[in-house]
Amino acid sequence: MLHLTAGVMALVVVDAQVLLARTTYDPTVWRLPGGYLEAGESPQSGLRREIMEELGCEADIRELAGIYYKSYEANLNLVFTARILGDPIPDGDELAEVSWHPVTSLPEATSPRQRRVIEGWAPATAPKVWTFASEDDL
Repeated sequence: MLHLTAGVMALVVVDAQVLLARTTYDPTVWRLPGGYLEAGESPQSGLRREIMEELGCEADIRELAGIYYKSYEANLNLVFTARILGDPIPDGDELAEVSWHPVTSLPEATSPRQRRVIEGWAPATAPKVWTFASEDDL
């Protein structure tokens, strides 16, 4: 039987700028906001909860942008496009910082796997599936 962790991430793009966050547990890397699902939670509900907890905003979850699977960690993430309602403010507990970055010019310190997700996404296209067999598989 397969045992894996499941998470959700928000791809929030406004005027060609993507919202990225630095966590308190790894503040050197920029990543998409999101987190793990709780038992019995739908992906959309989980992402709305994570956005509210970490950014203090309600979120309108739009469409599935892709599936992000790290086989070396048995970790599956669903990436959704989303619109946030309000100004995102990091909670200071899990997120240290949030900021907007041009989709075409991501910070050098963006997570390599999430960089592929962001750069591979295009509005109005079918969802994509990314599988990473190791931490070095980029």
